Amino acid sequence: DSRMQETNAGDLVTDALRLFAQADIGLVNGGAIRAAMAAGDVTYGDVIRMVPFDNPVVKIQATGAQILEMLRQCTATLPAEYGDFPQVSGLRYTVTVSDHSVSNVEVQQADSSYAPLDATSIYTVAVTDYAVSVDGFHGTLATCPIVMRTPSPGHEVVREYLITALGGNIGIEYSNPEGRITIIE
Repeated sequence: DSRMQETNAGDLVTDALRLFAQADIGLVNGGAIRAAMAAGDVTYGDVIRMVPFDNPVVKIQATGAQILEMLRQCTATLPAEYGDFPQVSGLRYTVTVSDHSVSNVEVQQADSSYAPLDATSIYTVAVTDYAVSVDGFHGTLATCPIVMRTPSPGHEVVREYLITALGGNIGIEYSNPEGRITIIE
């Protein structure tokens, strides 16, 4: 379930957002993903079932400290399901459920390696406009400057990614979650 752990659908959606906005990080709340996506050919109806909302995609600037605070707040309810559970691209992190801590937060670099999140650095983050509202992600990103606003809703961005990057077919790269989120009981 995208509301309590990494899912392959979460990986796909956040990859699509990150690539579309040319951002350091792609981020979506797990509650925005409403259906799984099977391997093979994909229809537009499949995309709409997976990401049914019309929220436009925006690119924001967030400090490492803001990203870390969002991760902490939005994973604190584990092991219970939570709609703001953060699915990610270009980022990986570990959650320890017993003490509700977030650690090992790393950002993917241009060469695909990972480097520790720097609290004082500014990162670009592709999200839907819901994520920067006071309702999204506990409002932790609501004060972040928007540097790009598009009319493109999330499901259109995912559809375009499936066509252009994946040739309309979900293959082995999304057969399982990639290991971006580690959960320790």
